[in-house]
Amino acid sequence: MFIDTMPCSTELNMRNFLHTPTRLLEGQHSRVRNLESVCTDAKLDMAKQIIMEETGGIKPFTTPHIACQHIDLGRDGFGMTTVAVYALETRNACKTFKATCSAVMNCAVVWPNYRLVTSSFKAADLPPTKLNIQYGKSHNVYESDATGDRVSVEGREISYYRMTKDCGIFLWDYVDADDLNPLETKTSAIRCTTGAVLVRPETCLDGVERIVCRNICTKVHLLDSSEVTDARALLEVETAAICMCSDLRVTGVRDYQE
Repeated sequence: MFIDTMPCSTELNMRNFLHTPTRLLEGQHSRVRNLESVCTDAKLDMAKQIIMEETGGIKPFTTPHIACQHIDLGRDGFGMTTVAVYALETRNACKTFKATCSAVMNCAVVWPNYRLVTSSFKAADLPPTKLNIQYGKSHNVYESDATGDRVSVEGREISYYRMTKDCGIFLWDYVDADDLNPLETKTSAIRCTTGAVLVRPETCLDGVERIVCRNICTKVHLLDSSEVTDARALLEVETAAICMCSDLRVTGVRDYQE
């Protein structure tokens, strides 16, 4: 099931709730300290609360419920929030949580009508942390099937999670500036993604208990107007890409489990 109308609050933007402006300096100790200061249990608790407030009225079933809504950024860029609720034919919460985390992190490079020319992700070498913090730099270059124009997109991405016996909450966010990894001069857009997924057992519409994933994600692209000539075309691509990624995320979780 795909639903165009958002069942949530008007212009739900997870950046407004979960993002803290963050700059990472060059020193390793200060970088870890800064990451630990913004990746907290309090944010994981808040993410869980937001997800349940916004999706609690959606009864889960094995047919996914997916909705998308544009975020108005004016001339600065474009963005979208997606909401997804789906149940899986399993009662293994831990395995499903791991599959969901993997699917979330691996589906961000798909753009319809654009060819992925190059893709790279450089993970930072971090010591073990309480909330399993991961951080890395991504850089993707796309080429339009129609015009041949290229778009260079960079991101500085954080993720962290907490898993108990039968419930997991996974949160992803971004760093605003990284002194060790400055943006490249030809970057067209900066991808800023903030979202969370809650995985736990619930009773579904048919009365059967399954593992349910409830996910809200806001993805924003901030544009460099000197590098991007057709922002509207990119917006249309991004709309299709985000909705496609939501569907791929569900498929990815199922494939991982199988």
